[in-house]
Amino acid sequence: EVKSLQDKLKQSEMKLAEQRNQNQSLRNEVKVFQKVLNQEIGENIPVQSLLTGTSGWRGRAQQIIALQKKVNELKCQLGEVKSKRSDLELDADLEDQFMGSASSRLTASSVDIRGRKNVQRMEKERKEAQERMLNEMKALEQDHETLKGKFDATKARNKILSNEVKAMKQQVTTLIDKGKHDDELVSALLKQQEQLKLSIEANTEKQRELENVKKDTLHKLSTKSLQENNIVEQLKAIVAEKEAKVHQLEQDL
Repeated sequence: EVKSLQDKLKQSEMKLAEQRNQNQSLRNEVKVFQKVLNQEIGENIPVQSLLTGTSGWRGRAQQIIALQKKVNELKCQLGEVKSKRSDLELDADLEDQFMGSASSRLTASSVDIRGRKNVQRMEKERKEAQERMLNEMKALEQDHETLKGKFDATKARNKILSNEVKAMKQQVTTLIDKGKHDDELVSALLKQQEQLKLSIEANTEKQRELENVKKDTLHKLSTKSLQENNIVEQLKAIVAEKEAKVHQLEQDL
C-alpha cells in the first residue's frame, strides 16, 4: 500500500512538473504577444484595458488623424494660393485695361518715363509673384498627393494591424483563461500531493507500529519457545532418570 502511494506521489510530482513547464511556455508566449503589442500600441498600455476597451487608445488612428489634419492644412494653403493667383490675375487684367485706356487717351509726349518704368517694374514683380505662387501651388499639390498616398498606405496598414491586434487580443484572452485553468489544476495537484504525503506518512507510521508489534511478538514467541525447550529438556532428563531407575530395578530383580 505504501509503495502504491509512493507511485501515486511520483506521478503527481511528474504531472506538477509538466504543468509548471506548460505554464512557463504560456508565460513566454504572453511575453511575445506583449512585445508585439508594445511595438504597435506603445509601452505602458495595460492589455486588460485594451481587452475591455476602456484605455482610450487609438494607436495608428492617431497617425491617420495627424495626416488628415496635415492634408486639410495643405488644402487650405492651396486654396489661399489659388485665391491669391486669382487676385493677381484680376490685378493684371485691371492694369492691362488701365494701360490700354491710358494709352488711348494720352499722347506719347504726355507719358511720364518714370511712371512707365514703375508700371514695367510692377508688371515684372507681378509676373514673378505669379510664377512663385504657381510653383508653390505645384509643390503643395505634390505634397498633397504624397501625403494622400501615405495616408492611404497607412490606412491599409492600420486595417491589417487592427486585424492582427484583434487576433492577438483573442489569443491573449485564450492564454489568460488557460493560465487561470492551469493555476487551478496546479493548485489541485499540489493539494493532492499534500494529501498523498500525509497518507504515506500515516501508512509509514502504521507500518512502523506493525513492525514493532511483530518484533515484540517474535521476541515473546522466541522467549516462550526457549522456555518450552528448557521444560522439554527438563522432562527428558526426568524421563531418562526414571528409565534408568526402572532399568536398575529390573536388573536387581
